[in-house]
Amino acid sequence: MTTHMPPGWYPDPECRIHGNTAARERWWDGNQWTTQTRLAASEAGVHPNQFTPMAPSPQMAESVSGTGARSSRPRSLALVAMGVVIGVALTASATLFFDDADGAKKRASSTPRVSDGGEEETPGPRPGLDSPKPEKEILNPTSGVKLPVLDGWKQGTPNEAGGDVIEFGKESPCRDDKQASCVMGHASIHRSQEDRGKTTMTLKSIASRDLGKFAENTYGGSGVTRKVVKRESLDLMGQDAYRTRWQISDRSETLGFLESVAFASPHEDGSILILRMGSDAASEAPSIEFTELILKRIQEVPRTDRGYEGTTI
Repeated sequence: MTTHMPPGWYPDPECRIHGNTAARERWWDGNQWTTQTRLAASEAGVHPNQFTPMAPSPQMAESVSGTGARSSRPRSLALVAMGVVIGVALTASATLFFDDADGAKKRASSTPRVSDGGEEETPGPRPGLDSPKPEKEILNPTSGVKLPVLDGWKQGTPNEAGGDVIEFGKESPCRDDKQASCVMGHASIHRSQEDRGKTTMTLKSIASRDLGKFAENTYGGSGVTRKVVKRESLDLMGQDAYRTRWQISDRSETLGFLESVAFASPHEDGSILILRMGSDAASEAPSIEFTELILKRIQEVPRTDRGYEGTTI
């Protein structure tokens, strides 16, 4: 008597041959073994009665035990079909794996850390990756020169270039601009818009040009005359320098004296600095000869004003 086996999943006879009866199951279509296999239900954690798989089509069926009709489709095509199915499954699995891994990374990076006290912690920079680059140190050229405070003079507020300033006397309305305040004696350090190695102008030309601006700002340009009373090259703090002095007068009297000295920065950074000095001709004003003391006592000092280049003139 022959027992008829209904279609279903049964222990794979090939595995039984190799002594591993529980590892894999093969589909029996009611007449013959097919090429469709799966992990045994006990291995995959699935109860055999949870679902009934669709029986393979006759074209996919193929006898393994040697009994029953063999499919007319060549075996190579069946194997290719299986390879395509397996390839698609592996691709889908890999895509899900990497997508999930990428999502986990994003979730980890966006999820704030919580300290022991229960407060959220902001992730700090990663050394070598997120660490901010150190800013380039900028030194103000004018801050490296210090003017001496002479007897009767006072330290003034640094000018718009950040340069040192000394003053003599009380502030009073300026001659040309009554809204502005002037003093009877003044000395200050400025930075020229010209730099050594980048300009064709000489120190003499720079000093003369600046003196014109200095005179215009101090006494105005209308109704006054300018007379050159001193021009010379000199050494200032070990650097080349050139000085020009003017006597400023109106039609009736001398108003004062102004002087500009152009010199290379003692810090040898390529910048050209300008020393402006001036005094009124009034009897209570200091003699213009104070400039000689300034030139003798002016000093190079460490530049401490960082992050500011200074306004040029």
